[in-house]
Amino acid sequence: MTTSLTPQTTDWLTGSVAWFDAQKGFGFIAPDGVRQAPVFVEFDHIDLPGYRTLTEGQQVLFRREFGPHGRAAAVVRPVDAPQWPEPL
Repeated sequence: MTTSLTPQTTDWLTGSVAWFDAQKGFGFIAPDGVRQAPVFVEFDHIDLPGYRTLTEGQQVLFRREFGPHGRAAAVVRPVDAPQWPEPL
């Protein structure tokens, strides 16, 4: 997967999946640590090979970006996923 990171993209954050609808291909991540609104995530930003989906409560690493539609997850990696190199 190739993801274009913009200057508005933050460092890696941790969180848990609040909910994810695999049929619709989107959901929300609740960031850990501070009280923040959940972050929108689309399936094509999940950094996994094959079928990309998330499950409620799953722990993830993600980068948050601020785009035209507000906060969104730019790159999402499940904590239990194999280690991947940094995206280009």
